[in-house]
Amino acid sequence: MRAGRTAPQVPDVSPMEEEVAAIDEVPEQGTAPLGEPAAPGSGLRWRRVFPGEGSQLGVLRRWLASLLPDCPSLGDVASVATELGSNALVHTASGRGGQFAVEITCHQAVVRVAVADCGAPGGPRVIDDPAGEYGRGLLLVRGLSVRTGVRGDHRGRLVWADVPCGDVGAAEPMSPPSEQQLITLCGKLRSRGADAIVPGLGPLESAVMTAVWDVGQPLTVRGVRDRMDYRASNGDSPAYTTVMTVMSILWRKGLLKRGRDLRDGNPRAWWYEARITREDHLGAVIRDALDCAPDPAAVLRRALGRG
Repeated sequence: MRAGRTAPQVPDVSPMEEEVAAIDEVPEQGTAPLGEPAAPGSGLRWRRVFPGEGSQLGVLRRWLASLLPDCPSLGDVASVATELGSNALVHTASGRGGQFAVEITCHQAVVRVAVADCGAPGGPRVIDDPAGEYGRGLLLVRGLSVRTGVRGDHRGRLVWADVPCGDVGAAEPMSPPSEQQLITLCGKLRSRGADAIVPGLGPLESAVMTAVWDVGQPLTVRGVRDRMDYRASNGDSPAYTTVMTVMSILWRKGLLKRGRDLRDGNPRAWWYEARITREDHLGAVIRDALDCAPDPAAVLRRALGRG
């Protein structure tokens, strides 16, 4: 990819592609605790996890200003990081009670901005239409960067962009983020955010119902499994038969309804959809909780921070 302004020639990499092309290797940089730089080597690297809230984009910009006070391209770096962070909040599970992680790497004349999210069914796509409703932010990212790319899938993605900061032609290109980087950054989100279980449901039940509620249309067991934001303790996705069993339990509980031959003409496959909305379920959980309290009004005041 070439930057939108005049810049030295760099190896082309298609924008926002799922499989990024391999480029020359550079020495692997050590990592450090979140928010702290790694030890000096081929450059510096910082990482930080942010709550999935729009107000955190301002926090992100202030953090970048503290990290890179002397960077002549600080404005471009901040713009790219803000757009990638906003994309994670609007289009992925990071913005629905999740988190997003940002990694900043300085290597010679390039600053790499990498944002990890909590996943979504579809990946980011650049829309070459200035009047389009979505995708224009990624056009800005592409214009300010010398190369970009994406790693990951519906369980979590790492979107990255290399922003020039000086004589790019004299700098060795950085390798695309590794699979281990993806696992490390998205793993931090899972370890901190995977406890956001829907009240009244177990972890797997929560993941199934969240996938069904988010899509809002009938899904097969395989379709739900492909969209679930859930990993077992060993890091693996749940087995198909496990998801099928959980969905059968949710159907018997009355949270799901099912039917055959709803979408693809396959008479054997069960298609599932929510029997009740997320709001109705949470409302029922709250009512059950209040029924257990001798003073429901006092519980509500405490819950709202007024008691």
